[in-house]
Amino acid sequence: MRGRELYLRHCATCHGNDADGRGPAAEDLKESPSDLRYLGERLGCRFLPELLRVSSMAVRM
Repeated sequence: MRGRELYLRHCATCHGNDADGRGPAAEDLKESPSDLRYLGERLGCRFLPELLRVSSMAVRM
């Protein structure tokens, strides 16, 4: 499975198709999902597994 397919399957419901934090389930959550569009830049990493490993906001699945 490719990265985009994994993201759309496991993340987009909350974070949105464009990773802007405005997915269809976002309004039902207690806390707003993170806007992931620039998170890699802010954390100094490029790849999603690394990003998830260093992010304190990552949700365990």
